Parts: sequence; C-alpha cells; structure tokens
Amino acid sequence: DNHLLLTIAQHILSNQTVSNFFASILLKYLITRLEDLGKKDQNVSHVLLRLLKLVFGSVNLFSEANEIVLQPHLGEIIHGSMQLAAVADEPENYFLLLRALFRSIGGGKFETLYKEFLPLLPSLLNGFNKLK
Repeated sequence: DNHLLLTIAQHILSNQTVSNFFASILLKYLITRLEDLGKKDQNVSHVLLRLLKLVFGSVNLFSEANEIVLQPHLGEIIHGSMQLAAVADEPENYFLLLRALFRSIGGGKFETLYKEFLPLLPSLLNGFNKLK
C-alpha cells in the first residue's frame, strides 16, 4: 500500500539518528526515477512526488545533517526537471517538484544550498522563458 510506504519513509526521515543516511539513499533512488514523474501513471507520480517532498522536509527538520545530503543533487534535480518537463506527458509534476523544492529551501537558513542554487538561476529562468 502506497500510504504505508509513505508513512514508513516519513518516520525514518523524522528520526534524527538515521535521517541523513536514509535521505541520501532515498534521494539517489528518486533521482534515478525522475523521468517517471512525468508519465501518465498518476499513482507512481504521486508517490515519487510525495517522497521527494518528504526528503525536502527532512532538510528543514534536520538542516545541519540533511542540507549536505541535498546539496550535491540540487543541480541535477533542477536541470533534470526542466529538461524532462519539456518532453513529459504530465509536465506539471515537474513544476510541482520545483515548487516544493523552492518552498523547502526558501526559509533563508540554507546558505550552502543557496550557493549551489545561485549559479543555476540564469539557466532556470531561460528554461522557463523557453516554455512560454
């Protein structure tokens, strides 16, 4: 059951002792499945999006440990989402992912993530311009 899977992931990510290890493993797996986020199967897309949101939430919950987990994947998530949104059956899922990412790191306390994000901003804005 997908609800059970999400609940288990949420509990592990909210455990300070193992959160960063699980977030790292889960994030690597989810990035390999990023293409599935734009497919017609809404059940798979919903689970993937929810798991990514849980990982982003764990960064807010345990910022010192989990910020460094998200930081090396930030560019891959942003660029991958923009590229896949251009060819996906359901591109709005990628924009929901980016919105969740920006909301989770937008609190002003993630300097490492901001330093990683700032150089990506021009290409991100160009990507948005090409979509219109």
